[in-house]
Amino acid sequence: MASTGSTLTSDYSGGLPYRESVTIPSCPVKLDGTNYLVWSRACKFAIGSREYKGFLIGDTTKPIEAGPSQEKWETTNYLLMSYLTSSMDTGISRGYMLLDTAAEIWKTVETTYSHVGSKAQRYEIRKKIRETTQKNFQFLNIILH
Repeated sequence: MASTGSTLTSDYSGGLPYRESVTIPSCPVKLDGTNYLVWSRACKFAIGSREYKGFLIGDTTKPIEAGPSQEKWETTNYLLMSYLTSSMDTGISRGYMLLDTAAEIWKTVETTYSHVGSKAQRYEIRKKIRETTQKNFQFLNIILH
């Protein structure tokens, strides 16, 4: 059964002045190697809804100077890496465990799976267009005759 979300609570000790709780809705789709398009959209919606899209596309980079900003970036990056890999079938996720950032995982998965099933997807789209065209044609024949 899918959980309702992934929760991360960060409490930096050492007198740092903030406590943060982040919840990202769970991904309703597990990447199985054939459903990249649906999986990537579901992940993008969930992660983007929390304003973390920059971590996926590589725009939000790790701060150079050590300190609270760098720690916050690392914590968020780990959260997103965990989110992405836990939304994949186990056999697939193992291949991404050695990558260092959510952006690396995202780009590598895209490179690996974005073309898989494209022929099947084109076939399904053409089939639906044909079915819709046939239904419309049948409807017009009924009305006109």
